[in-house]
Amino acid sequence: MLEQNPSLHLTIFEISAEAIARREQELGGRFPGRVELREQDLNFVDLPEAGYDLVLSNSCMHHLLNLEHVAGQVNRCLTDEGRFFLHDYVGESRFQFSDEKKRLFEAFIEEGRRRRPELRAWRVMWPDVDHWERYSPFEAIRSGDTLDVLGRFLGQERLRTAGAFFPLMLFLRPTEEAAGQRPVAPGRIGRLARRLAGRWQRRRRGGLAGLIEEMASDLVREDRRLSDAGELRPGMAFAVYRKKGSAD
Repeated sequence: MLEQNPSLHLTIFEISAEAIARREQELGGRFPGRVELREQDLNFVDLPEAGYDLVLSNSCMHHLLNLEHVAGQVNRCLTDEGRFFLHDYVGESRFQFSDEKKRLFEAFIEEGRRRRPELRAWRVMWPDVDHWERYSPFEAIRSGDTLDVLGRFLGQERLRTAGAFFPLMLFLRPTEEAAGQRPVAPGRIGRLARRLAGRWQRRRRGGLAGLIEEMASDLVREDRRLSDAGELRPGMAFAVYRKKGSAD
């Protein structure tokens, strides 16, 4: 956008100082005076009234707790002809999927195992809110409320949802037998063991990706059918909003 629009000024809000430093190094020299970086927790952001023609949020909203405040600020900061573009996970909060969705996905994986025995080395590990150590405390904390909140505070122009099944691929894990894992020791040794296990999983995911790729046509077709028919809650959304009350 900066390359194709010489008059564009971009403001980036980011909670991580390290990420801001990387963006400054990446963009500052290429577009001097046109990029402003602000270290800010969006849960408490204060945006200028009618200050932006375009607001973009990519995989950000599902980490926010104070959705009503953020949505109100986005509506406030848009110009009358401004637009807010959203691409995000909007599925069940804290990944607490319905029993029906989990049962259908497990049946799909079981069908895949019959065709590709290698998939037997993987199992579905559903997130447990009582054992949330694997995730950030803010991971998908109110993701299930995102579209409802945005619909109340902004004018919706376009909404496309999908991903009843695809996000569930994130919860495939290698079995302990496949990973060759032993019980993890506490302390420093435990942390080392977890890092090594993580590297193993990343290397193995290439093989898993290959298996999933072979199943992709069936997965895409079933995912689209379930999402479009409203039979299962979709996991992903792309949406465009305008300022509440502004002309279409």
